[in-house]
Amino acid sequence: MNIVILCKANYCRSPVCEKILKSKLENSFTISSAGIIDFIRPTMHINSFNFLKSNGYKDLFHNPKKITSSILKEADIIFCLDHEVAEYIRKNFYRFFKKVKMYNFLDVSISTTDPISLKDNDYNQIMLNLEKCSNLIIDWLNDRRSS
Repeated sequence: MNIVILCKANYCRSPVCEKILKSKLENSFTISSAGIIDFIRPTMHINSFNFLKSNGYKDLFHNPKKITSSILKEADIIFCLDHEVAEYIRKNFYRFFKKVKMYNFLDVSISTTDPISLKDNDYNQIMLNLEKCSNLIIDWLNDRRSS
């Protein structure tokens, strides 16, 4: 199964989700992330990197990339981290929209808003929220495979 996680710039949130899912799911899943805008930085946001590192996640190399139709075509599930991203996919890649789910679809009370302008504690709370959603998604994916 090919899973793609999308946020605005592929800089703060989607790399974190990608690394968490990759570390906890078996190799039968292909997981990648991208953004809806061009964002030229050589890695992920330092707060995202520090969150992953401090929680024991490995393979923290990341190079932000922008979404393409070929990436979406190969995806079985597309997880969007906010409504702006989902709306972008609906407007610009409408034929793939049926594959879209919101990242917090299993618990919509969990905020996955863009933390780029947040202070350290609030930024970290979004990272914790992404980890919660990731764990819910892992359980959901494993339940789908076993049924």
